[in-house]
Amino acid sequence: MKNILSILLILTFGTLNAQSVVKFKFYDPCADSVLNLNYEIVSVSDSLNIIHVKDSAILKQKGLYIINIYQVHDNYIASYNFTKKLYLQKEYNDTIELPRISIWYGSALHSQDWKFHYCDRLCNGHEIAYYKTGQKWIEGDFVNGIPKKKIRYYDRKGNLVRVDIYNKKGLKRIKYPDYIDYVKNNRAQHGLISNSG
Repeated sequence: MKNILSILLILTFGTLNAQSVVKFKFYDPCADSVLNLNYEIVSVSDSLNIIHVKDSAILKQKGLYIINIYQVHDNYIASYNFTKKLYLQKEYNDTIELPRISIWYGSALHSQDWKFHYCDRLCNGHEIAYYKTGQKWIEGDFVNGIPKKKIRYYDRKGNLVRVDIYNKKGLKRIKYPDYIDYVKNNRAQHGLISNSG
């Protein structure tokens, strides 16, 4: 009986210990401030595993995750997403830099209203947003907030990592040049400013 109790205690402690605490904050370069925003953590391997986060979350499975962030601007919601590999037995208190160029959706239910903004103004002409380090992050051509053809996304090393292709109806498709290698090398931390793990 004593051995069974010891094994149960070890298993319980091991299970509780094999998790991570995730508590992201977000740096908004347009406002030059750090924000606490609501976000979701979605497992790439199990897209049904969605964790909605208001303050912090406990992660029980390591893997590659998509972090979806939402920021309210009057009657619009700005949407951002990043990919990050998360491990167990770590505490993530990272501050993630948000891009200056983002897509804003109308906040009404089923709204078809969407436009790209550079901070608080509509994107017009050739727009480029940079990482805090000065490296190119996002680049595209726009007319009244609508992309003309392509928006290109770069990692912190200047590598092209994603191309969004648009037509008159909206997003047509997304291309990921060398994305598999990109993810395997865990360079998918677009806006990471400080990393605790």
